[in-house]
Amino acid sequence: MEFVGSLRAHQESDKFINTMLERGRPNPNHIRFVTYTTRYNECEWLKIDELEKHYSRAEVDAVKTDKGITIKTKNIARLTLTTASAAEIDGQPVPSAASFGEKRQPMERRRKIKRGLRKQHGLQGPIDDAFMDAFLVVNPPKQFAAEYDKWMRADLRTKEATKVNKQDIAEKQPGSLR
Repeated sequence: MEFVGSLRAHQESDKFINTMLERGRPNPNHIRFVTYTTRYNECEWLKIDELEKHYSRAEVDAVKTDKGITIKTKNIARLTLTTASAAEIDGQPVPSAASFGEKRQPMERRRKIKRGLRKQHGLQGPIDDAFMDAFLVVNPPKQFAAEYDKWMRADLRTKEATKVNKQDIAEKQPGSLR
């Protein structure tokens, strides 16, 4: 009896998914987007390139109109519009054919842009990036393994130090996704 109910639920779910796929994705005129990191930085036609303070709530409320795009932000230092349009960001106009917008602050509050490495999409910091790619833990303490499973809701890939080989090392290099 339980199997029949679960089969029916599966069929209903498939029907809903297929209907949505046939409909296609609409291009919304209004976006409300929240993130805490540049790892998750895109929503439809808007991309967050830099936050003022990482790991704090960052918000974008953007509306497309016939006159352009009006954007209100919180904790956003830099953003990109993927569709060229006149825009107003936090009350400040951006040149009309611009596809890129940078949040501008009054001169007394403007911070110096640091050259070199900055936290951005795909380069948030060593800990964030390390845990986003595949990794291997050698001889983990039992408590670490238990806590990892508890908080990350994932299996920890482990190996004894004496069994680590060159292939393990090559596969676990940053960006390998293996």
